[in-house]
Amino acid sequence: MDELYLELQDGEWPYAGDDHDRLIVRAIVTDGAGGFYFMRVERNDDFGRATLIETSGGGVEPGEDLETAIRRELKEELGAEVDILCKIGVVSDHYNLIRRHNINHFFLCRVRSFGETHMTDDEIHAFHLRRMRLTYDEALKEYERCACTPLGRLIKNRELPILLRAQELLTQTALLEITRFADLDARRLMDVYAESNFENTAYFYPDETDKAAATRKVEERFLAFLENEFYRKPGAAYWVLERGGEWVSACRTNRIEDGLYYLEALETRPDCRRRGYAAALLNGVLDTLKRRGPFRLCDCVGKKNEASLQTHAACGFRIVSGQGFDYLCGEADDRNYGLEYRYDM
Repeated sequence: MDELYLELQDGEWPYAGDDHDRLIVRAIVTDGAGGFYFMRVERNDDFGRATLIETSGGGVEPGEDLETAIRRELKEELGAEVDILCKIGVVSDHYNLIRRHNINHFFLCRVRSFGETHMTDDEIHAFHLRRMRLTYDEALKEYERCACTPLGRLIKNRELPILLRAQELLTQTALLEITRFADLDARRLMDVYAESNFENTAYFYPDETDKAAATRKVEERFLAFLENEFYRKPGAAYWVLERGGEWVSACRTNRIEDGLYYLEALETRPDCRRRGYAAALLNGVLDTLKRRGPFRLCDCVGKKNEASLQTHAACGFRIVSGQGFDYLCGEADDRNYGLEYRYDM
């Protein structure tokens, strides 16, 4: 989806020319669980008395790039460490009352964690800024409710189209086929495997008492395997389902021989489960392989893993063996079923 670009005029105060530009970064911030974070603003100044909703953000400091600036602003105002999912676009607007031209760069971000805020005295005492969590529908209503003042209308005109585009991005999915290690986004991939990586700390590092450190070591081990072993095999591919810039489900395929592939490591990010993403990913992989000709795609699934067995069955896989056969190590395992999807043109 292309970046949004809007040019808006100030219809609330007469235009007498701009005497300065302000480069600004702002963000639509989501927690991935239906929540969006905004600033509540209460001000009484030259713009009038107003209670407002506004995206978090502020001016870019000299020497800062845009991404560094938005991370700093979100840390200061929301106390948030974030992942930047994508850039939404640019809105050019004007505050005629103070003869200022605003160049607003908007990003879509997901919260990783919250900590302390670091707001200025004016932000605390003059604007009374505080963090506000709203659902998408609540935010739409709040922009309308706060548009009863001139400044509220200017903010609504600037930010409501951005919120609408952010929601479109968050509900849009895309299938990625990644055939080179250099093209992997390590952090987003590790987020998909967060649960299994944590569980694997007990196996790989049983004596490590710091679980966060052990998890980092598991992640490093995982990525080293991908770089030094998996991607050195011809035809190796990682498949990712992306939603709004976030990686929500992933798996990888190994080409055993022409027309025969082995599937492994199908997993969905813990906070995105039970939404059909794994099935959407598998169906995307199957559709892509079908366009390349006849094939068999094999997998091993634990006999007690009902969720995965149901997902595979819904995508057309069938159980072909009471023993799962691992094509990579050449071993069978009674704890797994052998599954297969066959496509003959």
